[in-house]
Amino acid sequence: MGYDEEALSSLIEALEIAEETFPQNHPELAKCYNNVGSLFDSMGEHTEAMGFFEKTLKINRNCDLQNHSHFIISYNNTANHHLEIGDYPKAVSTFEKAIEILTKNFPVTHPDFSTLYNNIGLTYSKMSEHEKALSYLRKSLEIAENSLGLDHPTTAVCHQNIGDVYIRMRQYSTALLHFEKSIDIQKKALYPSHPFMANSYSGLSFAYENIGEHSKALSISEKALRIRETSLPPNHPDLAHSYNRHAYACFKMGQYSEAIFYQEKGLAIVNKNLDRNDFDLTSLYKFVAHLYEKIGEYTKALSFYEKQLEICIETLPENHPDLTTLYKKLASLCSKMGEYSNAVFFHENSFAIYIKTLRPTMCELATTYKSIGEVYCNMGKYSKAVFFYDKANEIFEETLARKDSNLTTSYSNIDWMYDNMDEYWKAFQSHEYGLGIYQKTLPLSHSYLVSSDNNVAAVCPNMGEYSKVLYYLEKILGILKVSMPPTHPHNKICKALIEEVKKDLKYVTFFHSVCDDD
Repeated sequence: MGYDEEALSSLIEALEIAEETFPQNHPELAKCYNNVGSLFDSMGEHTEAMGFFEKTLKINRNCDLQNHSHFIISYNNTANHHLEIGDYPKAVSTFEKAIEILTKNFPVTHPDFSTLYNNIGLTYSKMSEHEKALSYLRKSLEIAENSLGLDHPTTAVCHQNIGDVYIRMRQYSTALLHFEKSIDIQKKALYPSHPFMANSYSGLSFAYENIGEHSKALSISEKALRIRETSLPPNHPDLAHSYNRHAYACFKMGQYSEAIFYQEKGLAIVNKNLDRNDFDLTSLYKFVAHLYEKIGEYTKALSFYEKQLEICIETLPENHPDLTTLYKKLASLCSKMGEYSNAVFFHENSFAIYIKTLRPTMCELATTYKSIGEVYCNMGKYSKAVFFYDKANEIFEETLARKDSNLTTSYSNIDWMYDNMDEYWKAFQSHEYGLGIYQKTLPLSHSYLVSSDNNVAAVCPNMGEYSKVLYYLEKILGILKVSMPPTHPHNKICKALIEEVKKDLKYVTFFHSVCDDD
């Protein structure tokens, strides 16, 4: 039920009675030690657990119980302990010792073989050796079906574990089949709100999620959640996992408010179980932050990204790529909030890691320069913005093809800066450069050429180049005649502008509506 402290109190009391009642090498005393150790292991108290498992094994050895099932259980639980602490090779070798004893005393169809093969399979799955995992899990399933029956709960667990491995292998359709078999068996063998049912529903939901069946995933995830809500205590870790899983299902359906509701319920439980290592807090904080960002709650989003950053700074090397990604996210969010100084600070942190870990010609570095330039632009610090845009363009020139339209986009940012700095000749040159790239990469009738010609025309009067205005307006009209019907308003407006410019070369109101609409 998840009430670990209450369970431990009862088990300790039972152990004290056993110690007073039985001799030091009695099997019942070994059983008590084993039960206490198993509970400590599940609570994450692995050092305490190992002490009790060693006492269990010592009693069983001294009693010469190698032919007894208790001895096999001791090895199994000790192996599970090694599995819990991540010592996978030790876990496998210990499981194999149990199999060796079992082989000497029982037929190969004994259900304990199913349990041990299952556990070895789970261990290999943890080691990402999925084919080995499946080999042992299939043996476990075959024995369970032959010795216990096709509709036994253990058989259902075997199908569920095989489904989990296929999930890890990203073979979601095959995983679906095993989860569905597991659920069919459990519906016959267990009561409807049994916690085991929730495990299979959760796996099935995840599989549907990954094949794009988001509506089914949400419906099944809700079934898993309702079972755990009715069968588990309010702060049980499995319930937290269910809230987190259901939040993600809601998110994929675009139900952001519901996703936040369930994710925060999950986080509340996680924060009460911080001594456990089965929660990835950084991923949880990142997801909540992303949800708040989706609904425009930027302040709350920022607070969760900062929590994620605190953990990453503590746990990752100072130049880890994940820190770079997080700094860029924080910078972007601060820009949306108008906190430009903070945005520059985070961009510079990201930039510092790039300098240390990447070649200066890489596009990621150019993107960082460009992002810093955008922030300085928003702050009205145009000289600094141009400096970073220029550095970005130097790298783009080296890494992108000369005809790449990304170069045009990058240069257009500088055009706008020079316009605002009243450096019109530089703006004109940059506009013409970007226009040249568009002319090489786009059809002559493309609307981007209209906008680009318009931008070049717009800067000409500021340099006193009124005759060039007419040249570019006539180019625009030529494109419009090809790309739009004769009755389109833009044609009429452009013709009128041309006539006005012909009458008065000092005409300075231009064809901005074309750029805006297109």
